[in-house]
Amino acid sequence: MGLNLGDLDQYLDDTFTLTVRGVEYEVQAASAELGLWCRALAARVGGELVDGAEMVAAGERAAEEAEQIPPPPGVDKNTPFEEVILGAETVAQMVDNKVRDTELRICATTAYYRILGGDEAARRYWEAGGDPNRLSPTNRQERRAAAKAKPRKASGSRTTGTAAARTTRTRASGTGTSTPKPPAKAASRSTRSSATGR
Repeated sequence: MGLNLGDLDQYLDDTFTLTVRGVEYEVQAASAELGLWCRALAARVGGELVDGAEMVAAGERAAEEAEQIPPPPGVDKNTPFEEVILGAETVAQMVDNKVRDTELRICATTAYYRILGGDEAARRYWEAGGDPNRLSPTNRQERRAAAKAKPRKASGSRTTGTAAARTTRTRASGTGTSTPKPPAKAASRSTRSSATGR
């Protein structure tokens, strides 16, 4: 008998909760059809999940372009993007609770990004409240942290060596004495002229 890994459901918990003004809304796992539809929509509108401003712009384009592609099976072509993504029941609960349109849009786009990029993509979009300016500082902070993690040359130091092995020379003592320069490469000497004629 071949490999039997068991039922995948025992390892997955695809539902997640969005809280708006203290009310929790459980978003059900996306069907295969909805996942495929979201990926087709994402291919059409583009957008990187790592760039904050582009993530917001792509989410807005997705909501606009959703009407241009056929909906997932079983969904009427006039169904709003938010209802396609969140489900009719969840949207009805939000409407009954007087959720603002902006909040509904952010919830739907968060769920869309969860389908496309998982929990981290959804979290980034959700915590930014759909505001690219709130996403961008995180990216700058991440870039700065990455830059700090890389070895940097100290002022006045010089790096020598190959890609396999690099060494960094330290600065001179700063007492006014100078460090002699290393001799020039042999090929460089033969092409140089000097006052002594060598």
